[in-house]
Amino acid sequence: MVSSLVRSADIEELHCGSKFTDSIKFCRINVQEIHCDVTRKDDNSVSLKRNQILHEITVHGLYELRVNLEDFAGNKRFAKYSHFRIGNESDGYRLTLSGYTGNAGDSLDTPRGQKFSTYDRDLDSASGNCAVTGRGGWWYKACYNALLTGVYYKNTSNVPRWQGILWPTWKGIYYSLKSATMMLRKHQMKRNN
Repeated sequence: MVSSLVRSADIEELHCGSKFTDSIKFCRINVQEIHCDVTRKDDNSVSLKRNQILHEITVHGLYELRVNLEDFAGNKRFAKYSHFRIGNESDGYRLTLSGYTGNAGDSLDTPRGQKFSTYDRDLDSASGNCAVTGRGGWWYKACYNALLTGVYYKNTSNVPRWQGILWPTWKGIYYSLKSATMMLRKHQMKRNN
């Protein structure tokens, strides 16, 4: 699983070994927050191993998700979800979230409750494979919703519909964002079992 956990003061760095070279490169964890590169690899693909790591993190407590977004004009927006969890592999790494607040709109409303689809694991409810159509793995319902794992476009004027780094409730279906970051933070309250 994780190859090393380094503790320094109140910060831990989670380094993933060669077994996860296509996975999360590192996480910086302080008492309250986890910041991980969970959405992208350099070659624009997403690994199910990342979802396994997210599952292992979120199964051990209550977490909130914050998505920071930026367009090419430097405008920034965010979406925050007070409850975030990723299911296990046998459940298709199902996305569970609720409690939206923010100024970007709730583009994760449609993928809520969906399984994670990839090129070789079509778990969405569409007749085709949404990961192929959207050119990136994601929690698709019927292909067309937010997509933070799609192809990165530097020129937003020629982005194909429903491709790129998308947050439709803010920029629509033809605008690929400059950046998107997903961050987790553990709730301070105790979990009810």
